[in-house]
Amino acid sequence: MGVRKIRKDKIDILRNKTIKKATDIFGISFWKISLIVKKVGGELSKRIDEITPVEEIKKTLGKLKKKDRILGILSSNQEDNLKKIINKRGMDFFDFFYCGRNIFCKRRLIKKNDQKKKA
Repeated sequence: MGVRKIRKDKIDILRNKTIKKATDIFGISFWKISLIVKKVGGELSKRIDEITPVEEIKKTLGKLKKKDRILGILSSNQEDNLKKIINKRGMDFFDFFYCGRNIFCKRRLIKKNDQKKKA
């Protein structure tokens, strides 16, 4: 795809950057992003069993659920990938999943989901 590979020591630098800023840093044109996302999604599907959750997350989610909190996942990942990870790790605490293919519209998805819950 003509994109530089991200070195491991640069990952932490990118964590707090917007997608726009990260693509600028790496010189990735806007139109290539969807191709990259598609490729990464395919690779993720192949290696879904290798993903491990953050330490203590299962315990924390369990505590929140016991306090009758509504828990959901908003992701640009595929719902079936998320459910595979969650089910495999015994973390089925979630009341809803909202998965959208567009990685740029999470703010809009949150707003849309809030409106749906109020209706």
